Amino acid sequence: MTPTITQPDSFQLVGLRLEMRHNSKQPNDLSGIPGLWKQLRAVWDQIPGRVGTERYVVISGDFTTRSETAFYYAMIQVDQLESVPEMFVRLDFSNRKIAYFRHKGSPASSGQTAYKVLNEWVPASGESISENLELSRFEASFDPRRTDGEFDYGIFI
Repeated sequence: MTPTITQPDSFQLVGLRLEMRHNSKQPNDLSGIPGLWKQLRAVWDQIPGRVGTERYVVISGDFTTRSETAFYYAMIQVDQLESVPEMFVRLDFSNRKIAYFRHKGSPASSGQTAYKVLNEWVPASGESISENLELSRFEASFDPRRTDGEFDYGIFI
């Protein structure tokens, strides 16, 4: 398990957010994710300054510790945040160190990769996780219904 480590000077994401859980004792409710992506696809041409064709998922509150609330963000990359319409969530990860691991399988099976990252790679690497966030990067051609797909699963270090 060897990651690609990057620290981009500019890495700004915009998109929409869904609350997956509002109580730490509840399971995550993932039922709204397809609708969130449909909603974002319907308006992403209105977002100025798109960079690339990749799609990103950020999950907060569910990685190293289970927070009361957990959020799922459906996002695209832009070159700046200033002119993005107010309806979109803005996240700026510029100058942040990210370790990307290649995950093979569906997004639903990414917990296997996360487990290996937390329990094998992090202790062996000497790195530490900087936030309770997960980041996934999907090529435009990625089909989440396929079980043999590949995408980048990332953590902030």
